[in-house]
Amino acid sequence: MAKIEDYKELSDSEIVTIVENNIKMSIGYYDSDLSRERQRVTQYLNASLPKPQHDGNSKYVSQTVFDAVSSMSAALLETFSAGNKICKFTPQGPEDVQMAEVCSAYTDYVLHRQNDFFSVARDVIHDGLTSRVGIAKIFWDSRTEDDLEEFENITQDELDMLLASDEAIELIDSETDDEGMVSGTISKTRDTSQVCIESIPPEQFLIEPQAKSLDTVKFCAHRVPMTITELRELYDDDLIDKIGDHEDIQLETDPEVLARTEDIGADRGFNATGYQDQVRTVLVYEAYIMLDCDGTGMAKLQRVVKAGNVLLEKEEVKRRPFIAFAPLPIPHTFYGGNFAEKLVSTQNAKTVLTRAILDATVITNNPRYMVVKGGLTNPRELIDNRVGGLINVTRPDAISPMPQGSMNPFVFQTLQMLDEGVENNSGVSKLSQGLNKDAISKQNSAAMVEQLATMSQQRQKIIARNFANQFVKPLFFAAYRLCVEHEDQDQIVELS
Repeated sequence: MAKIEDYKELSDSEIVTIVENNIKMSIGYYDSDLSRERQRVTQYLNASLPKPQHDGNSKYVSQTVFDAVSSMSAALLETFSAGNKICKFTPQGPEDVQMAEVCSAYTDYVLHRQNDFFSVARDVIHDGLTSRVGIAKIFWDSRTEDDLEEFENITQDELDMLLASDEAIELIDSETDDEGMVSGTISKTRDTSQVCIESIPPEQFLIEPQAKSLDTVKFCAHRVPMTITELRELYDDDLIDKIGDHEDIQLETDPEVLARTEDIGADRGFNATGYQDQVRTVLVYEAYIMLDCDGTGMAKLQRVVKAGNVLLEKEEVKRRPFIAFAPLPIPHTFYGGNFAEKLVSTQNAKTVLTRAILDATVITNNPRYMVVKGGLTNPRELIDNRVGGLINVTRPDAISPMPQGSMNPFVFQTLQMLDEGVENNSGVSKLSQGLNKDAISKQNSAAMVEQLATMSQQRQKIIARNFANQFVKPLFFAAYRLCVEHEDQDQIVELS
């Protein structure tokens, strides 16, 4: 066992090497098993799979995965988007009642008006259903805006008083007329910092293998493509110049990204290398890792930002800015079950059976013919399958349809069985969607139909509870905590 005096301070290059090694071993890295699974699920969601077995066969593709995912997403979004006030802080004592109401109202303002909570929730729910986990990032975005204002015909003393009244005011230009009056333009810097909430695409989030939760994980990272221009706005030019032409995996060619964009023909990717260096894309990693950078013998959570082999930023932080939602959680693991992947086999089976029915129908209506050699005057007349067309034959039995096997009567029963399997696997039944005509009948009362619909929504309710407990509650806590830590001036907000 090493002693404290044996520990040493880590150099920048050593920190970059440690982060790089963790990146390559993390779950979600390029071409990992999880990445291939998400690519495959996306192709089934877009009805790109399964492919037809032979040319000329039916190209029908069942929409089983899409129907289940969209139905579950709609049910969850309806639950959490019916109104703005979906969460509130509970007072611990009588003296906290008014403050709890203020905190609830202001946090609601931050999520719904400063940010687009509906869009974030929509993306996170979709990613959770198709990629095992949906990830959102919440952080304090420090930023300023400059407002230009013009002034006319004031004295020099008034201008000096104006500039001295606020450090944020800066003189841009001015001119003095013959009477000594000053006119010109000033710039006032306005602090527009706020809590920022973003949904993270699944391929941009990395986490260590066998992670149990974001609270206990030793390594996780967010990778995002940034241009050289964007990096120069944030960091020194000397650091950016050291990045050079570092060979790195580009997210534009990531299989998951290509799967999402192939149906619109945007699956070729794009990188501006050779166009202009200013818009060249570099993959930047924002890693949160437990490290003992100072050699004190105690590892602490560090935020490390790197691009290529260059360390851009390093600081000690208190927490990770990520919030995760797993619709089908598995105990003691970070990644839950894949909701959409469980329906892939059903989509394959329904597609194959439906194609068989369509192909059999086409063959029945347009059968293949047996022709006696020399029995046709002009073979082209048979090839031209025109309605009411004439075919000249030399003998009455020259043409006869080729015998075809009859359709298996169990095909339609199998399709019905697969539909019931979809309801069992996904928890989204036709009754809860209002599509079951057998339930809406004169024999069933309104109360009975409502009871059946409620029973059919049990799994949806559990997933909604998971979303509330895993995502909505931590998101409200994180937003309020960031406001308390960073906002240093009073805010006036219209609530009603």
